[in-house]
Amino acid sequence: MDGNPRTAGSLMEPKRVLAMQTGGWLGDMVLLSPALKALREQWPEAEIALMVRPLVAEFMSHHPCVDHLLVYDKRGADRGWRALNRWARAISGSDIAIVWHPTSIRSAFLPWLAGIPVRVGSRFNGRGILLTHSCANRTNIHEVERYLQVLEAIQVSPNHAELYYWHGASEQAFVEDWLERQGVDRSVPLVAVHLGTTWETKRWPAERFTEVVNTIVNRKSCQVVLVGSSDGHEHGNTFRERVAVPYIDGVGRLDLLQFGALMEHCATLLTCDSGPMHIAAAVGIPVVGLFGPTSPQRHRPYGEGHTVLRHEISCGPCYRRVCPHAHECMTQIGVGEVVEAITTKLPMRV
Repeated sequence: MDGNPRTAGSLMEPKRVLAMQTGGWLGDMVLLSPALKALREQWPEAEIALMVRPLVAEFMSHHPCVDHLLVYDKRGADRGWRALNRWARAISGSDIAIVWHPTSIRSAFLPWLAGIPVRVGSRFNGRGILLTHSCANRTNIHEVERYLQVLEAIQVSPNHAELYYWHGASEQAFVEDWLERQGVDRSVPLVAVHLGTTWETKRWPAERFTEVVNTIVNRKSCQVVLVGSSDGHEHGNTFRERVAVPYIDGVGRLDLLQFGALMEHCATLLTCDSGPMHIAAAVGIPVVGLFGPTSPQRHRPYGEGHTVLRHEISCGPCYRRVCPHAHECMTQIGVGEVVEAITTKLPMRV
């Protein structure tokens, strides 16, 4: 720290803002976008550094509201006290630390150790003693609002609490060319189908996705593009073995920003609770979201025009990654109700 201690007065016009979400997945980063934009609008001249986990570092390196990206590998290279002290020295020049990880004690401890004068976050499990400004840790609101309520503790609020996505002209041009090469008929609605998700417990059976695609292509005069990463290859292989209609295979063909550009051409996206669900919502595409172990109240596609399908069962939402009940919450979702939900998103044909 410098010789002149900074005070809470630096909150008015900070030069360096540190934002921290060191536990977020892809979807969390998209849901963070309104809060990041609120910071940029509040302090347009400040340098905003964002500290994230390695998993989302490349993705967030393109975010328009972030000046510097700090990659904190807390489960790998940055484990232990030595690394914690090294990071404390690295961030000690910040005027404000925004702790957006809702529950991590370490995320609140690090800016305290660094001596950052203004430290903002939720007071989960007693960590409020490490913060100068805090709010309750509410789990009954959407994650977008949960991030924004942290900023409310320092009287920062967005002009518009809306999702947005940061793909641009180069991604749009790439997707235009890719769709042409795939032979997509622009006069026929395009439905995107995303099979995968990071948790096995959030997955819907691949054979049911196949039944839905067979039905909507045969009966509803639409095209289907399969999207996502190649990580869930077993799920994708099951789909490919059983599908009986033509479809476009985009799995592993597009990066995340190109995926956002592709969504602009789609009538809807069918997906489980996943990062691509939030990207589609951010682009403004209506989503059919299949929910089981997680709460739609917190994680539904944000905004208007989306459909969430979920069946209430006694053990949910449980947030478990291993299910002791044969995935009952997901298997109760039927093919017919999914087909009906997709149909309502397709344009009327005359």
